[in-house]
Amino acid sequence: MALHIDFDGVLYEADEPVSGAAAAIQWLRYNGVPHLFLTNTTPRNRSAIVKKLARLGIDAVEGD
Repeated sequence: MALHIDFDGVLYEADEPVSGAAAAIQWLRYNGVPHLFLTNTTPRNRSAIVKKLARLGIDAVEGD
């Protein structure tokens, strides 16, 4: 099993985190569930996305 996780509307809406999103990602990491983040709605580069997620309390690295 592996998950593909979209950004907008799943992890955040505009500049606000979706309730429970950070805890869900933390749970996936803790339990070793393979996952990748994806989106088709942003012109931002990976570094900018990782920084935004960090501001929202969501742990991510560019390779995710």
